[in-house]
Amino acid sequence: MNALLKFLVVVLMLFSFAACVLEFMLFQKRELLKGRTQKLEQSVMKLATTLEAEPPPAGQKPGYPGRDIDKISPELIENPRRSDYWDRFPHEMEVTGLRTLDLSGRRVQLAAYYQVDPVTLDTVRDPLTGDKLTDGPGTMQELLNEVIEKASRQLNRLNDTRHQLTNCREELVSAVDDLNGRKRELRVALNTVVNREQQIAKLQDTVKTRERTILERDEKIAELNDQIGEQKEALAKAGELKEEMEGKIAQLSFDLEKALGMIGAWKERPNIRRILTHGEKGSVASIDPEWNFVILNVTKDFVDQYVAARKKGVDVSELELSVMRDWQGERQFVTKVEVTRVVPERRVAVATLLNDWQQLPIRSGDMVMF
Repeated sequence: MNALLKFLVVVLMLFSFAACVLEFMLFQKRELLKGRTQKLEQSVMKLATTLEAEPPPAGQKPGYPGRDIDKISPELIENPRRSDYWDRFPHEMEVTGLRTLDLSGRRVQLAAYYQVDPVTLDTVRDPLTGDKLTDGPGTMQELLNEVIEKASRQLNRLNDTRHQLTNCREELVSAVDDLNGRKRELRVALNTVVNREQQIAKLQDTVKTRERTILERDEKIAELNDQIGEQKEALAKAGELKEEMEGKIAQLSFDLEKALGMIGAWKERPNIRRILTHGEKGSVASIDPEWNFVILNVTKDFVDQYVAARKKGVDVSELELSVMRDWQGERQFVTKVEVTRVVPERRVAVATLLNDWQQLPIRSGDMVMF
C-alpha cells in the first residue's frame, strides 16, 4: 500500500512539473498574442484619425470667371463666349478640414471579437450552425468594415483628385497657348499703335508750341490780376485786424477794471480758509469715479467751524481739502478735493475730485486733512 502511494505521489509530481512547464509556455504565447492585439488596436485607432469620416459636401459652386474663348477682332464684343470648365470642375475636392474618424470612445467594440446580446449579455450564435457570431453590431469586425469602407472612399477621392489634376493641367496648357497667341497679336497691334502715336506726337508738339505762347501771355495777365487781388486782400485784412485789435483793447480794459473790483471785494470779504484750523477733518465714505465726486464723513469740529463761518457771511466756496493715507507707518499724499456742499445735520460733505493733484487712486477710508 505504501509503495502504491509513493508511486502515485511521484506521478503527481511529474504531472505538476509538466503542468508548470506548459503554463509557462502558454503564458509566453498569451503575452505574445496580447501584445500583438494591443498594437493592432492602437494602430487601427491611429489609422482611423487619418481617414475622413464623411465625404466633402457638395455645397454651392463659387462663381469663378470663365476664360474668354472668342477670337480677337476689331468689333467690340460686350459678352464674349466663356469656357464652361468651372461648371464641370468638382469644387468639393478643395474642401479641407473635414472631420476624421474618432475611435477613442469605441475601444470596447474594437476588443469585442464575438457579438453579444445587449439584453442578456450572452454570446450570439448562428441559428443554423450554432457557431458564435464574429460579425454584426457591436463587434470588432463591424468597426473594421467601417474603417475599410472609409479608407476605400478616401482612396476613390484621391484617384478622382489625380484625374482632376490632369484635367487642370490640360486646361492650363490650353490657356497658356491661347495667351501666347493673343500676346503675339497684341504685339503687332501695339507696334502699329506706337508708330501712329509717334506721328501724332510730332503734330502735338507743334500745337503745344503755339499753345505755350498763348499760355505764357495768359499767365502774365493772370499774374498781374493776382497781384491786384492780393493787394486788395491785404488792405481788407489790415482793416479787419485793426478792428479786431481795437475790440481786444476795449475788452482787456473792461476785464482789468472788473478784476481790480473783484480783488478789492475779496480783500474786504473774509475766506473760510482763514478760519478753519489745521488738522484731520474727516474721512472718505464713498467714491463715484463716473461723476468725479466723493462723499466725506466730516468731524464735528469741521461742521461747527463751517456753520459759524456761514452765519458770519464768510465765503465758503473753493474750499480745498487734502486726502492722505497711512501706509506702513508713513503718511502718503493721495489727491485734493474741493468741497461743494456740506450737510451739517448728518456731518456729511460732497466734494469734487481735483484730478490734477492725484498721486494715488483714492479709496474709502482715506483721511481728509486741512
